[in-house]
Amino acid sequence: MTLRLVIAGAGGFGREILGQVHTSPEFVAKNSISEVVFIDDGSPTNPGAEVVGTIVNYFPQENDVLLVALGEPKHKKTVSSRLKNRGARFVSFVHDRAFIGPRVTLGEGSVVCLDARITADVTLEKFVTINVNALIGHDVILGDYSTVGPSSDLTGGVIVGSMVFIGVAASFRPGVSIGDGARVGMGSVVVRNVLPEAQVFGNPAVNIEMP
Repeated sequence: MTLRLVIAGAGGFGREILGQVHTSPEFVAKNSISEVVFIDDGSPTNPGAEVVGTIVNYFPQENDVLLVALGEPKHKKTVSSRLKNRGARFVSFVHDRAFIGPRVTLGEGSVVCLDARITADVTLEKFVTINVNALIGHDVILGDYSTVGPSSDLTGGVIVGSMVFIGVAASFRPGVSIGDGARVGMGSVVVRNVLPEAQVFGNPAVNIEMP
């Protein structure tokens, strides 16, 4: 049976994922995907594939598998939980040009983008997003719904909690821990542990107050 890939979210990241799926023939063949469509609660303009309905009103068909193309952890959790409660089946997307090393565990609904590198003994829990060119070093753990921005570098032994957002080109000292719900600003250099719900930015990264 061929499958329809339903991408939840037709915004900027959703359009990026659509393009990455179209340039991943091995992924498409392995998952027997014959069609790619969107669901979205907004009014997307020319997202590149048919928008077949809203997330709010969507109920999965027998041949549907889903990807959640949302970077914001809270939105990702809300949408994936709502869809899962309706019986949705989620696929993990790994771009054909991503590198996945030995003993890497990919949780349900994971997204690993173009030219990302995941080295060895890494655990991605459910609905983790690894954006383009990110490097995930050995023995890293990434908690549920977390997002790693493009070109970020998580060196060995970094432990990232759930619902964490890491901005573009952030880098981390080996062995640091990032607490649940924390946010790391773009370009930050994280040299010490980050507390849960903290927001850090800079080189070295320090706590900041967001408006």
